[in-house]
Amino acid sequence: MRACASADGRGGRYHLSVLFVTIWVALALLVVAAAGKGPFLIDDRPPWWARPAWLAGALLAIVHSVIAFAVRYGWDHEAAVRVTAMRAAEIYGVAWSGSLYVNYVFLALWLLAGWSWRHWAWRLFVLTMLVCS
Repeated sequence: MRACASADGRGGRYHLSVLFVTIWVALALLVVAAAGKGPFLIDDRPPWWARPAWLAGALLAIVHSVIAFAVRYGWDHEAAVRVTAMRAAEIYGVAWSGSLYVNYVFLALWLLAGWSWRHWAWRLFVLTMLVCS
């Protein structure tokens, strides 16, 4: 199995650090942007920095996914599907091979939600994804 093959050695630790930093910064940007839609509203509108923070977080999460495919899975999509299904089994008790595609939907919705700010369903979906990560 090629998964995690390129994460060995000194360079591998650097790549894994970049992998984890990118997603945590992306999630921090998501929280900052969400705060801009809540407690920092100005005249019932989000401040100027909220949407750029949201979109930057979404783009950084996509960069994280690309790095994960390169570093963790050696560009092997089937390995990513298998590992993600195993992770779903650990959390939900069912090894569902569609779990990786839920991540794709999450990234797409995160990016698209930057254009529409009033989706409670989106916030519930994000909470679910964060709890399961």
